[in-house]
Amino acid sequence: MASQTRSPATIISDGNDFGNVDWSNPGNAASSDNAYATADVGQNNGSTTYMLIAKNYGFSIPDGATIDGIDLNLEAKTAENGMHYDAHVWGVKAGVIDSDYDIATATTLTTSDAIYTKGGATGLIALGFTAFVADVNGSGFGIALMIQGTSDNDATVSVDHMPLTVYYTPSGGGGGSTGAGLLLTGVG
Repeated sequence: MASQTRSPATIISDGNDFGNVDWSNPGNAASSDNAYATADVGQNNGSTTYMLIAKNYGFSIPDGATIDGIDLNLEAKTAENGMHYDAHVWGVKAGVIDSDYDIATATTLTTSDAIYTKGGATGLIALGFTAFVADVNGSGFGIALMIQGTSDNDATVSVDHMPLTVYYTPSGGGGGSTGAGLLLTGVG
């Protein structure tokens, strides 16, 4: 099995469908450089962020390969230690968010950067569509992240990096079909 890890070239804050808190500087989540996309969330005012949509990862998975799995390695922190959030993650294919398949995970963030990894090399679960090589290599492929405050206090959530790793079996290397359910199991 082979893999590629890439960072998104495009990150936007999209409030068209969900949320009531805009992300500041969404493009800052493109690399691990301690420059952050930030949003103020907390239970007191029912805050939920807009979707932070990351796409255009620049994958170059070879034609004929089988997509085996995908990892999200979110690098994030909060302004107040021990704050609890619900992290919602959706798959994005051809620029369209699959909002029917929300994977929500309770998450406790720390005040220093930490990596919150979900996904894996195998054990695919479907998010309502299949991931083919052409999809993963396309500029519209990625993830959408929304954070909902569940703690008693308001705090700032800071996202430093949103890389994805795609695991695949090259053509002729065994495995199943060239399309598989997209593995993104949330953040936490």
